[in-house]
Amino acid sequence: MPLSEPSAKISEFVGLNNRAEPRAMRPGELTVADNVDLDDRKKIRRRRGYSSALTLSNLTALWATPDEERLFAVAAGSLYEIRGEYAAVELAGGLSDEETYWDWDGERVFVSNTARDMVIHGETAYPLVVPRPMSGPSFVVVDGNLPAGRYLIAVLHEDIDGRQGGASPVVVVQLEDNQGLQIIPQAPVAGYETRYLATRANGTELRRAYEGPAFTDLGQLGAALEDAQYAGFDPVAGGPIAYHAGRLWKGLSQGASGLVAASHPYWTHLFEYGRNDFMVPGRITGLADVQRDHLLIGTSRGVWVNNLESGLTQLTDYGMPAGQAITRDRNGVVYFWTVRGICRALPFENLSEQVLAAAPGERAAVGVVEDAGFARLLTLTRDDGGTPDNSAR
Repeated sequence: MPLSEPSAKISEFVGLNNRAEPRAMRPGELTVADNVDLDDRKKIRRRRGYSSALTLSNLTALWATPDEERLFAVAAGSLYEIRGEYAAVELAGGLSDEETYWDWDGERVFVSNTARDMVIHGETAYPLVVPRPMSGPSFVVVDGNLPAGRYLIAVLHEDIDGRQGGASPVVVVQLEDNQGLQIIPQAPVAGYETRYLATRANGTELRRAYEGPAFTDLGQLGAALEDAQYAGFDPVAGGPIAYHAGRLWKGLSQGASGLVAASHPYWTHLFEYGRNDFMVPGRITGLADVQRDHLLIGTSRGVWVNNLESGLTQLTDYGMPAGQAITRDRNGVVYFWTVRGICRALPFENLSEQVLAAAPGERAAVGVVEDAGFARLLTLTRDDGGTPDNSAR
């Protein structure tokens, strides 16, 4: 008679394992777990169903603040906040249906979209970019109380939130004693106020000229312009973003390589494009702040962390799919989906590589969801996206 297969008592279920040979699996490991949950006693129960709570046509992006207090969406090219009993309140239009990336600084929400970048502050949304005037101001010489000398004048724009953009090119003016300047206003830009700037006689430091556009007395000069307003650049729209170390960081990809660029400190709308930028192999698919000390960078070819002092360190030689493949829990721990499963940082750990081989998907989204007393890490993938790097041998 054929020998019977040995039996084993299963007292608990420990999750998926589709990489081991069946004979090598431990009791309680599963090769498939469709529509089930594991409870806190490691018992299997049927997954709860769901019903539609939000109706938006052409929904292309959905994101919640890490404190789970606010929920935002992009649908049919418009930016919405979902309030109350899933009521969609439109905040802005003019977005594309391509990938949208999000992050926040604890107060403002940053939205990166290929059509336009936005900031949500309170219940108001406005463009991230404060446009820089392309030409310096025109003027006429008038009577005044200015001492003789050479003056520099310029203008800038200020938005409804009080953010000032970069200064225009300067115009050089030579004045005699007891003269002044009448700056001719430029054509207004919708949504922005024009602010006038000038130096002291023979000076180089631009200062706000109050009571402009007439500048006739040195007593009108106020605070000096910040360095970022001389040297900052408008950011390129779209691409992965992260708020880290007081700066807004962006991932820009061209061909088979990516550039990570940073704004000036605390000037999230004015980028340096220089000193703190760095290159990484592959197309950049995600950025995230990790414990305020490191910036996590995911690309199609690997995952890195960057520290402003110690530089770039590679965590993996396998990539991260496009989409929203990075999330964090309430304690700030960062989780991310890769072509070898789910990982955590820092310290770095691949949580699923040894037991799970799953097609990574051409696009992926992950999120930590608390429900019925459980905290679950959910991963959604679109299309198979090929064979996982850690397929069973």
